[in-house]
Amino acid sequence: MVSETMIVDSENCFRVLETSHPPVYYFDPDTIRMDLLRETQAGSFC
Repeated sequence: MVSETMIVDSENCFRVLETSHPPVYYFDPDTIRMDLLRETQAGSFC
């Protein structure tokens, strides 16, 4: 939730716990309010 606005509302998601890492959440892309997000220069890797 951002500023009391729900950006994801889904039961089709899961949390992954890996050794020595914080939890990672995966959501169904169709349930994400992409209009409320913006692209960043930051990245990630698997």
